[in-house]
Amino acid sequence: MVNSKNTKGKRTVNKVEKKNKNSYAMKNSNSGNECTPKQDIIFTKVHKSGSSTVQNIFLRYGDKHDLTFVLPPMGHHLGYPNYFNKEKHMLHTKDEKYNIFCHHARFSPDVTEVMPKDSVYISIVRDPVDVFESAFTYFKIDYRMGKVDNPQALSIFLSNPEKYSKSMRNTVHTRNNMLYDYGIPAETFNDEAKLQSAIDEISEKFSLIIIGEHFEESLILLKDLLCWTLEDVVVFRLNARNENSVTKLSEQDRERIRDWNKGDVMLYKHFNQTLWQKIARYGRDKMAAEVDKLHKLTNRYYKNCVQSDHALNGDADFDVWEPRGVKINGFILKEEAKANPVCERMVKPEILYTEELRRKQFGTNIPRRGQLRKRGIQKRFNPNQNQRYA
Repeated sequence: MVNSKNTKGKRTVNKVEKKNKNSYAMKNSNSGNECTPKQDIIFTKVHKSGSSTVQNIFLRYGDKHDLTFVLPPMGHHLGYPNYFNKEKHMLHTKDEKYNIFCHHARFSPDVTEVMPKDSVYISIVRDPVDVFESAFTYFKIDYRMGKVDNPQALSIFLSNPEKYSKSMRNTVHTRNNMLYDYGIPAETFNDEAKLQSAIDEISEKFSLIIIGEHFEESLILLKDLLCWTLEDVVVFRLNARNENSVTKLSEQDRERIRDWNKGDVMLYKHFNQTLWQKIARYGRDKMAAEVDKLHKLTNRYYKNCVQSDHALNGDADFDVWEPRGVKINGFILKEEAKANPVCERMVKPEILYTEELRRKQFGTNIPRRGQLRKRGIQKRFNPNQNQRYA
């Protein structure tokens, strides 16, 4: 935790946050009609797509408004990489009423059963080439191949991905990673018609799929969809790899990634197209003006809060989990912002924030790890373990 008692910066950022304090009887900026903020939200968190950044928006909003989260008994995964199971993978409240589902889970019908019927479905996708490269590095696929720390491991895998994936007992994060997180069975990955049908179902269920490459525009649409304020969607980029931990790809490898991850390419193309259709309906000039406002507000928060966003573990105010050999950028807050809860929440890593929300929501009524294992619940996911997942 950040322990500084300096409160000098507290008023500066809180002024920004409180400026629209009464804006919850507000108008939708696109339609001009009055609307009520939506608070029942399902966010499908897609690995290596920028989803930790978007998740921080929902964690902060729910925390600020004392909403109820679907939370795992331990850690920060809701059963991942298995399909989400409401009996095994979550802590239950007495009234069984929940507002926000935003932790890593493989989508299943249980998600819909747990949440209110009028929940808003939101998710995020990113260029499949970048998703695959990031997952390959972050989840140490080289280890599963027997090519530990080989700088050519990704190219070697792509030379014959079917051969290498068949040799692994654990194939999570090795193909169509985004579709996998949406719950699409791996058996369909070679069937284009079934993939298109699955994408159509996702499109029908989800109100907004954020596009990582058009993040600010997506956030404006998110704000409007949920009838939130601009302050609600201000966010800093979290869990980003240090540039030294990013593999430089040849054009040949980029094309091989697209061929191997054809389903994710189809998914990305579909939702990139639908995003631009939404932007056209919103109005491009209006969107540009709103994005400019968001930039300015984000810069104001950054200026008031952040000293550095490229700090490594040991120097950052909050250490983040790092796979072996991968460096993740962390934050150092300005001295006068270290006691400011707004700044602190904006840079707090998911694992720590989840632990705090679990204590806030359930107090001491949390099963111990031994009790969970005895009931067959929520083992910690190690992506490098040589085991098979359902």
